[in-house]
Amino acid sequence: MTHPARKLYPMIMGRIQPENTGKVLRGDHAAILLGCLVMISLVALGEFAPASSPYLSMLRIPLSLVNILFVPGYLLQAFIFPYHSDLDGLERAGLSLGLSVALLSILALLIDRSPWGIGIWTITLGQSGVILLLATLGYIRGLSLSGSLAYVPTLATYLRSWWSNLQKIDRRMISLLIAVLLIASLIVGFNFYLSDSTRFMTEFYILGVEGLAEDYPRKVDAGETINMIAGINNLEGESATYSIMLKYSDQQLVSFDNLTLQKDSKWQGEIVFAMPQTGEDQPVDILLARENYPFPYRTLRIWLNVQPDR
Repeated sequence: MTHPARKLYPMIMGRIQPENTGKVLRGDHAAILLGCLVMISLVALGEFAPASSPYLSMLRIPLSLVNILFVPGYLLQAFIFPYHSDLDGLERAGLSLGLSVALLSILALLIDRSPWGIGIWTITLGQSGVILLLATLGYIRGLSLSGSLAYVPTLATYLRSWWSNLQKIDRRMISLLIAVLLIASLIVGFNFYLSDSTRFMTEFYILGVEGLAEDYPRKVDAGETINMIAGINNLEGESATYSIMLKYSDQQLVSFDNLTLQKDSKWQGEIVFAMPQTGEDQPVDILLARENYPFPYRTLRIWLNVQPDR
């Protein structure tokens, strides 16, 4: 006689598949790998056709969030806990999120220590490589399991089962919540893309030597010349006078004074400096001051490992 709990297994993020175990994981893995390919394509289009980037963001951002915050952990938990009886659906969903965040942290650390450093392409390809590796391991693991016991992460089947078992009032509440979230997202997106550029603020940023938000110096020699680019964008709605100062401990390394920018105008300039002494993780503060303001108007910081001059 079949135990009653066995009847619940088809409702737990998968289905019992007594035959043809070679298809274990195949459906969801195909969708996941297709999503990875689409994400890489959207990133490539945004890089090589910058004018299309604002329109692609509506697809790229949600797809990237799913690929970063859910998919890697989803594949990893299916590999670690390959049987239906290991975990229930809620535990698998929570574990997928937690493992994804942990994998992202490890991946970011490895990429940061690599010769290429952190950039849009290194993150995209690194994340896609992790997903491909986990999908391959999960598929191979699934082939070795008995079809009657194996956990088959067919997300669409799980969602249909979960929805059909909800009470009518619960379905209405969830539908209302989804509708509210969609409307709120549309309002925020509309405001973000179509709002007036005059937002009464000052943008202050630093870039690497190639003019990109990457390739920042990390390891330098004492006395070595260090180059960066600083930028100011005046969106205050009026002209403003700024100054920039680099400080290490109590020492002033570089300063730019009397940078007067008219309304909606920009300034970029090269910063050249050298570290006076050696040490690990030494902070360098880049301070932006505005006329008639007693405190730094904006503050940026970089950390440098300074080695003895060879």
